[in-house]
Amino acid sequence: SMAQTGANDRVGRAAMPPGPKMAGKRRVLIVGGGLAGLAAARELRGHFRVTVVDTKEYFEFTTGIMRAYVQPSHWDSLTFLYHEVLERNFGVGFMWGEVTAIDGAQKCAHVKTMFAKDGEEDVVQYDFCLIAGGCNFNLYTPSGESPWFPVVHNRWMDGQARRWDERFLEGRRRRILEEHNELQRLDDREANVLIVGAGFMAVELACELRHRFSRLKITLSDFLPRCLSPLSTVAAEYCEDYMRRNRIKTHYCLKYDPGSHAYWTALGLPGKADKTYFLSGVSQSNYFMPVNTLSDKGPGRGGWILTNRHLQVVIKLKDASVRPGKIAPGEQVVLNRGREPSDSP
Repeated sequence: SMAQTGANDRVGRAAMPPGPKMAGKRRVLIVGGGLAGLAAARELRGHFRVTVVDTKEYFEFTTGIMRAYVQPSHWDSLTFLYHEVLERNFGVGFMWGEVTAIDGAQKCAHVKTMFAKDGEEDVVQYDFCLIAGGCNFNLYTPSGESPWFPVVHNRWMDGQARRWDERFLEGRRRRILEEHNELQRLDDREANVLIVGAGFMAVELACELRHRFSRLKITLSDFLPRCLSPLSTVAAEYCEDYMRRNRIKTHYCLKYDPGSHAYWTALGLPGKADKTYFLSGVSQSNYFMPVNTLSDKGPGRGGWILTNRHLQVVIKLKDASVRPGKIAPGEQVVLNRGREPSDSP
């Protein structure tokens, strides 16, 4: 179809030969087209041949996404197609696909483009590589699925019955509408909605739901002693007061344990929740990175990229007597002999 042809054109443009102005310039591959990836592309485009690869065909301003669930028309103001902005406005390459592996020694990334067949991957060479893939905000499922970000990685989509493919702009739009309609039905039933987590995203979702759906019974729960733990006490007290005045129940120092009757009793929900949203903690999505560049510890059971003070990727040295190697992607820097990088993200 014409739509399929247009989509394939967008996928393949990053592989086109560079124009005269770009000839001889070193190549930068940016993995991830979120705020950090776009900022890097904008700043580097005049000095390097820049290519951005992302699993979605669109950018989504995630900070505003909670409003879209209660007011779907708001979503249009949060999104744009990557190829229109990156290629036409920024003048950089865009690949619609998923990075499956990065080879630091060969300075290349393996990318499964959107319409490639199983087993088919492009090998993209680079001189520098920036990892800006972000993270997930749900510790309770392997995919990290939450209202904050769509499920777009192929490894979590295989074998799962998903109604919409959120790697497409239209698929994401329909998923937002679907969630909105479900919330409307829950509101009609005066149903119980549980939000696991009490960070700014969870508080924002709770308040957005209350503003639009007056009959929902909303409960917010977290294992920490208060909401908005990274922020000041004054900010937390302000939000706590607002939620209580607007009939949003809050429970703290309570770990999510759906199989425990005591947990639901403590929440005042002996019949459990009709709908649960997870916005608790962070988990990495660095599965494409070499194992020896990832931490053994850290939030969400580790797996975070190890870096030095310059944000350059480093490798773990299990034996200090072993000659240190070089960082995985990007500019290669030899580590000092016998020094082991800190095992923290």
